[in-house]
Order: sequence, then structure tokens, then C-alpha cells
Amino acid sequence: MKTLFSRRDLFAVFASVFMCVFMVGVISYGATITISSGGVGSGTSTMGAAIAAHGAGIFEGFVSADYFTSTSTNVSWIMGKLGIGTTTPSDNLNKDGGLAVAGGAIIGDSIYTSYLTATSTTATSTMRFGLDVATTSLSVYGNTGMVTIGATSSPQTGVANTQAVNPSLTVFGVGSTANATGTLYVGGKGSTGGQIIIRDSSGYGCISLMAKRGANDLDASALSIADLITAKVVACPK
Repeated sequence: MKTLFSRRDLFAVFASVFMCVFMVGVISYGATITISSGGVGSGTSTMGAAIAAHGAGIFEGFVSADYFTSTSTNVSWIMGKLGIGTTTPSDNLNKDGGLAVAGGAIIGDSIYTSYLTATSTTATSTMRFGLDVATTSLSVYGNTGMVTIGATSSPQTGVANTQAVNPSLTVFGVGSTANATGTLYVGGKGSTGGQIIIRDSSGYGCISLMAKRGANDLDASALSIADLITAKVVACPK
């Protein structure tokens, strides 16, 4: 029995129906579709790529590509989670979404966030050119290495009759009280007292200063410095 339509006839009918529907859609929505050897264009006749769209595009499924290039200066945004170097960002992020990066990240500008949490027990965090915590709580100046606690700046004038031009560590009274006193507390664990080690001017020896045991139980007003503090020569820390 001979069929009414050959394969070529069926293809021609299918193509005709498809083009009719396609053209109706184009005319109805006022779109411009261009098909040439250079690619397929929507809203443009100069594709410049295999598929080009002049205007916004909506994809309800995923988009797979070797890489993405964004040239617009407008703000880009992604709703939901974004994984870089990982296909399971939801395992690393909360239910509200966010960004997961498997591996290191290089950011050329500042990072603005509510808080930072470092969980590594082996890695060392390095911050170059300074650190400022709560404005007056702690400031570390990367260029000079000076540290200031309780103030917004570190003294920049030399101290008379000392070897230091500028103090490496400065502690000011914290708070708005006029007579707030900057206090440096050095303690130990349990019954161990605090110790201050000072390197001498020769650069080879150090002196240890420690409070004597039981000094606080005595009448300090009747005691001398030698009664309260033990000073001895010790090996400098290496």
C-alpha cells in the first residue's frame, strides 16, 4: 500500500506549520528575529555571536556555558545561592542564600559585612597596612607597626630621655570619663604572676620584671620598689 505522504512531504508540511506559527508570534509581539549564517538574533540583525538577544532574556531552567562575560556597568544580581568552585553551595550556606567559594578568593577592594568568622585552626590570617577595630578599641598601623588601644591615633612625637622615637604600644583610658586611666594588665594562669621582659640597650641581654608573691597582702605605702618587684637578668626570647 502506497503512503499518501513521503518523508520529504511530511517535513515540508511540518516546516510550513512551524514557520506559520513562528511568524504569527513574531507579528503578534512585534519582535524581530534574524537567522543567518552568523547566528540567530532576537531584536537585532547584527548578532556577533551564535545567539544574540537585544534586550532582556528569561530562562526558567539552568544555563550551561564554558564561561560568562559581563560588560555592562549596571548592577548584577542573583536571587538565591551562588557557588563558585562547588556545585553544592546550599551545604555551606544558610537558608536565606549567599555565596559559597570552594578555595581561595582574591578581592581587589574592600569587603563590607556584618561580621567575620574564621574557623581554621591551622591557617594564619594576615592583614597588611593596618587594622581598625571599633575605631577606638584597637588600631594597628601597617606601615609603622605601632599599636594603639583606646584611642583613634598613636602619638607621633618623640619621648624625651628615651631611646624610642615613637611608642610602639600606646594604651589610653577607655570611655568618656575625664579621668579614665589607660591600664596594661599582665597576668598569668592560676597562681602564676605576670611578667614584663625588657631587652637591654646592648641587644644581647634582657631584664625580667615580676611582682613579688604576697606583695598585695602588705602595706604597700611602707614598701620600696625593691620590696614589690623582682628584677633579674634573663635570656631574651627567641
